[in-house]
Amino acid sequence: MEISRKKECKYLGFAVALLLVLGLFLVRDYGIWYDENVEIDIARMNLKEYVRVICGEDSGIFQFMDDKIGDLMDSVEIDHGEALIYPAAAVVSVLREIGHADWGMWFYHYYLWCWFVAGLVCLYLTGKYLTGQRRWGIVAAAMLLLHPRFFSEAFFNNKDVLMLSATAICIWFGIRFMESKTWKWSVIWGISVAFCTNLRVVGGLYAVLFEGMYLIEYLQDGWRDYRRLGTGLAAAGSAVLAFVLITPATWPSLLDYLIYTISNASGFSRWDHWVLYAGDLYRYTVHPLPWHYIMWMIVITTPVIFVVMILIGQINLLRSMVGAVKNRNWREKTVKYGILLGLMVWVPLLVYMLKRSNVYNGWRHFYFIYPSLVLLAVMGMASLVKWISWKRPVWAVMAAQGMFCVYLLVSGHPLQYVYYNFLAGNNVEETYEVDTGVLAFQYALKQILQQDDSDKILISSDNLVSYYGIKMAWEVLPHDEKDRIQIAEPETKECEEADYHIYNHTRILMDTRIYEEGLDGGTYWEPKENYEYFQTIEAYGLDILDIYKL
Repeated sequence: MEISRKKECKYLGFAVALLLVLGLFLVRDYGIWYDENVEIDIARMNLKEYVRVICGEDSGIFQFMDDKIGDLMDSVEIDHGEALIYPAAAVVSVLREIGHADWGMWFYHYYLWCWFVAGLVCLYLTGKYLTGQRRWGIVAAAMLLLHPRFFSEAFFNNKDVLMLSATAICIWFGIRFMESKTWKWSVIWGISVAFCTNLRVVGGLYAVLFEGMYLIEYLQDGWRDYRRLGTGLAAAGSAVLAFVLITPATWPSLLDYLIYTISNASGFSRWDHWVLYAGDLYRYTVHPLPWHYIMWMIVITTPVIFVVMILIGQINLLRSMVGAVKNRNWREKTVKYGILLGLMVWVPLLVYMLKRSNVYNGWRHFYFIYPSLVLLAVMGMASLVKWISWKRPVWAVMAAQGMFCVYLLVSGHPLQYVYYNFLAGNNVEETYEVDTGVLAFQYALKQILQQDDSDKILISSDNLVSYYGIKMAWEVLPHDEKDRIQIAEPETKECEEADYHIYNHTRILMDTRIYEEGLDGGTYWEPKENYEYFQTIEAYGLDILDIYKL
């Protein structure tokens, strides 16, 4: 049954409001991610550059910031654009200064969730437009919202999921720009692509693809429509101008910045640690990951029916491309945007596979391709359902997967980010990494507080990664919980006598195995004799943290 545009807006508004309220209820349950403070500090260094230009180096606010924050151009992290989190980073900084780091992190996580919701809305609108049916727009949004990893990481992954959301927004704005050819949408899209490029240099690919397709259509239709040419130039100009304005690292030299950023994107060398993949250990400078790493990680960390739908989307893309060659109908919207989305997926993937580029553990560096994969999936499914007679079973299977995903979200809360599907096989903890971002330590600290009524509890870990996770989680606890816990540094008497030791299961397993195999960087570990097993923090049957009590 079709509904009016007015009713659709009401339903969409209600769904958005529901998601925003849901975020308010859930935001306090999620811990702090390993890189969050680093990314916030980079944003603060960027903000400092604005203060330098606007207020001057002699101003009180600049002097205050200069005492606490390093200079942006002295950092190797200038390729980490943070423009979308500038407002949140400023609020976090103020709240930390007045002694409310917990409020700051809650606000920050909720801010990220709001961007995720915006991405969901744009994914729905794009899916509906490309298929001509609202139901497929809903399916597109559901494939993102109900993905266990993305649902949880939306609250704390301030780089990769934020880029995913920005990409979904950029795609929708890009389509509006392409179809309307108006000044308004050219500028809006230009600004959106600037923010994407600020987050990751791959955003420049979006600019090339959309502007390239716009130019091809313009030339095919005759090049004398100067107003249309002007809107295309306005899009490009607004993208470049906005990018420079929101990226202080470009101010000394835009060319030097682009060279540095592109070289790091295609040959990242600042991270060189061991990765556990399919039971084997890999390290970029010693034993690089195989070419299929990213694709297989997508397959085993995504709900299985979603994987099948994505595969159908890729098959449909090939079919439509062959049809476009035969029928010369490439300007039909499903073909045109299908090709564009396919390029947004496969250009970065092929660069990675051919160059064997260095990536972190997991596929989070490629989260930005997921909106394109989803949109191709719903286009493929919509095409499939049109010509098959057994439509109801298809919808039933998708609905069953959706309900199972809801179960996964509820049962795994707030640790949904460790999800693997059955294709990962048995003994996942021994073949793949589980908690790579040390997120679960806040949950572990709260579990100890609930089960131990002591006024003061001393907690530590003689594993450095685990200690870092404990310390980060403790720093953003509410005051009443924070006051009950003391953190002991590793290799101290206090550490040896701590009431509890907490260990990241993946880190301990990998360190021990690296040591036993005689590889560089490993440390043998076993529980101390005077400590006894207390509790395992787990989700989906996977061990995440092990807690030992004195």
